[in-house]
Amino acid sequence: MDGDGLRLNMNGLDYLILALYFVTVLGVGFAARRAIRTSVDFFLSGRSLPAWVTGLAFVSANQRERLQHRLHLRHLAGVHPP
Repeated sequence: MDGDGLRLNMNGLDYLILALYFVTVLGVGFAARRAIRTSVDFFLSGRSLPAWVTGLAFVSANQRERLQHRLHLRHLAGVHPP
């Protein structure tokens, strides 16, 4: 198979956006490192999040897993959306 069709043509703006993304992610990581001292702080966010936020995160993650499972079963059964 020829791999030429998979190549992206990126210009300077694309590289700038990519660099800004990485700088932002690293900045958030370094800022969070100062606030997070232990693994408990990391997993529980210092117990600073309200219950509705953590509940919403749990429900959305659970629904995402169910959707992935259904799509996987459809793929195994040979049913593909149009």
